[in-house]
Amino acid sequence: MPWSADRFTPPSRCAGQLQLVDDPTMPQRPLRVALACLARCRELKRLLTSTGIAVSAQTRPDDPRLIQLDTDQADVILMEVEQDDVDAPWFENLEAHARLPILLQDSTAPLPNSPKILYRKIAALARPGEGPQKLQRLWILGASTGGPQAIKAFLRHLSPDLPAAFILAQHIGAGFLEPLRKQLARSTALRVVTAKEGHVLKPGELIVAPVEKRLIIGPGGRLHLHPYPPDTPYKPSIDDLILQVAERYGPRGGAIIFSGMGEDGVRGCLALAARGGRVWIQTPESCLADALPRAVGKRVPPEVTGTPE
Repeated sequence: MPWSADRFTPPSRCAGQLQLVDDPTMPQRPLRVALACLARCRELKRLLTSTGIAVSAQTRPDDPRLIQLDTDQADVILMEVEQDDVDAPWFENLEAHARLPILLQDSTAPLPNSPKILYRKIAALARPGEGPQKLQRLWILGASTGGPQAIKAFLRHLSPDLPAAFILAQHIGAGFLEPLRKQLARSTALRVVTAKEGHVLKPGELIVAPVEKRLIIGPGGRLHLHPYPPDTPYKPSIDDLILQVAERYGPRGGAIIFSGMGEDGVRGCLALAARGGRVWIQTPESCLADALPRAVGKRVPPEVTGTPE
């Protein structure tokens, strides 16, 4: 079904088909919400419209076409979910690939007492990057054996005023992740934080990807944590994070491959370069383990090759 401006009558109940809504009572240029609901569609819509928010589309939460929505149709997806939905494959696929931020409403929880509470949450998601702190570029730093020393040397030279954020994918044991974060924090002026559910990427910060959870980069730079597929060979997966950046950020994405073993990162760098993103590698001769940067350099002509300094 095309996302058009055709007029549709709002449904009295949530049906299985997505229905675009044209409500003449809506104010001009309001915030627009795509409502994905279960049993309380009418109540949620009443809350939204009472604050001047336009319900621009309505469907079921598991409608795969929600992934297609972009800012031409809505600003935020408001989704009413049941407890088991967040572990369902359709939800994980939506969260990984949706072009719009998603606000979840527990189907068993009371609705907000004040419509203003809901409005503030939606407004914050709809405009996460406005103002002087707008994120212009996202870099993935990929490393394995010998990576921590190289990463520390690289970070010493970065200004916290850069309009960019960094995510570190370092192959390391889970028990060593927090000590590494503390070491890096002492080595750089960037804010160094562990990835947390719901965190929104900001310029001038370094996110340390977890080992035991898959880090998902959602719409608006909002981070989510999910279980890894059982056959994932490396955790954190450098390939997975770079592939996400290639898909979401294209030419505004970048990857820097430091010292390491194996080939985790090659596939992601190929996709990133194909979408106009930047690929840099550490000079193999300066690496403690040169297999990883050499593997990337053989498949993807790097824009920059240099020492961490």
